[in-house]
Amino acid sequence: PASEPAAGDGFEPARAEQRLRLELASVAVERAKLEAALQQARRGAEEAEERCGALARSGEEMLRDLAEAGARVAQLERHIASQAEAEAQLREARRQQAALVADLEAAEARA
Repeated sequence: PASEPAAGDGFEPARAEQRLRLELASVAVERAKLEAALQQARRGAEEAEERCGALARSGEEMLRDLAEAGARVAQLERHIASQAEAEAQLREARRQQAALVADLEAAEARA
C-alpha cells in the first residue's frame, strides 16, 4: 500500500511487523464483534421461531375452539327449530281442541 515506506527509504522490519500485528489485532476485534452479532442474531431467530411456534399452536387451538363453537351453534339452531316446530304443533292441537269444544257445545245446545 501507499502508506508503507518503500524498500530503500529506511524500511524497518520491526515497524512492519508491529503494523501487521496491529492490523491483525484490529481484524480479530472486528471478527469477535461480528461473531457476537451473529450469535445475537441466531438467538433472536430462535426466539422468533419459538414465538411463531407458540402462535401456531395457539392458532390451532383457536381454530379447534371455533369449530366446536360452530358445532354447538348448529346444534342449538336445530334445537330451536325443533322447539319452534313443537310450539307450532301445540298451537294447532289447542286450536283443534277449541274447535272440538265449540262443536260439542253447539251439539249440546241443539239437543
